[in-house]
Amino acid sequence: MHYLPVLFCLDVEPDERRIDPNARVPWRGFEATYEFFSQLRPRLKQATGNSVHFNWFLRMDPQVAQGYGSATWTVDNYGPWISTLESEGDEVGLHIHATRWNETARTWLGDYGDHEWVDHCVTTSFAAFKRAFNRHCRSVSFGDRWSSNETVALTEDLGAEYFLSVEPGARPDGSELGYEFTGEWPDYSTAPSQPYQPDFADYRHANRGTARNLWIIPLSAGKYEGEKTFRLWRLKRLAKSIGFEGQRNSESTTLRLHIPPPLFRRVLDGLINIANVHYLAMVLRSEVCADDAKRTALAANIDYLLCHPEVKRFRFVTPAEAIKSLA
Repeated sequence: MHYLPVLFCLDVEPDERRIDPNARVPWRGFEATYEFFSQLRPRLKQATGNSVHFNWFLRMDPQVAQGYGSATWTVDNYGPWISTLESEGDEVGLHIHATRWNETARTWLGDYGDHEWVDHCVTTSFAAFKRAFNRHCRSVSFGDRWSSNETVALTEDLGAEYFLSVEPGARPDGSELGYEFTGEWPDYSTAPSQPYQPDFADYRHANRGTARNLWIIPLSAGKYEGEKTFRLWRLKRLAKSIGFEGQRNSESTTLRLHIPPPLFRRVLDGLINIANVHYLAMVLRSEVCADDAKRTALAANIDYLLCHPEVKRFRFVTPAEAIKSLA
């Protein structure tokens, strides 16, 4: 049996994007996410017959430092929980936003156009992680579907080995932020859909020269209709193998764990049965579990995974375990 590595990428952050810099309210979404996935772990162990490891990416950037008095607020307040996650073999890394407080407008700004500010957000996040855990951060993701060549290189220089932000097929779009922003959004329309070591000139392409210390593990994304007959699946896989993609003009969907269940099932089954992927990487923001409707969709999607015909092949792993398995 060929096992299929599955990465659950859980972004741990405040419930609101426009946080009140003076309120310092608990992260109810993370509290609910911790409870949900703690209860899910034994169910996945039973379904797969193997150990289960999740991946938690903590916010420790300047927005957290300003809004909560300390960049390490999450670890300071939820330390015992995070220790439990580490004891289970889960990966704990960084999730970084380049959000800046605009004092004049009294609101937050996604300042991705200021490279010095972005560098500051990255370096201070890594420094906070080192203070909190007494080790370097190995795994990192960037918020708001943003990244750049300079930022990827900086995370590698700071010790990161795995970068999990690229969304294959995604077009430039910052409109979903919910607040003002500067800068340009990357075009991932031609990004690889398999783990790769990035090119020095453009991180959205694989490096074919000198090996790097950094692996980019793209999030799983697809644009498949997910037909239910094996014959059609075989025909589509054959068409794809000879360079014909029947849905090239349709929108690619990143496999977020809370998207509407019918869409989740189509994309998941398309990735497994049409694209014949060698791994899956699914993402979830912690605020989802604080929203009843989104949590209901999450629960339905998890139930689908648990009863999936391929569930015995699934192995819920960390980035290091995924790369080792794929190698």
